[in-house]
Amino acid sequence: MREFNKEASSLGACCPMPLIRLEGAIKTMKAGDVLKMVGDDPIFESGVRDYCAAKGFKILDIHAESKQITIYIQV
Repeated sequence: MREFNKEASSLGACCPMPLIRLEGAIKTMKAGDVLKMVGDDPIFESGVRDYCAAKGFKILDIHAESKQITIYIQV
């Protein structure tokens, strides 16, 4: 299991809510911190990848289990 500073969930939420929750969580973090973000929307992973690429955040790890996806993001 990867270490993280904060956790956010968008389980049960569909686009654009996962990205809104992601952005809200990141606003409270400092550079270098790691966010564990969990979601289950079919486009959750691609949306987070695009968001991180646009903002310059690094995706450290992605785990998919059943329909739930966990993404670790370094801000």
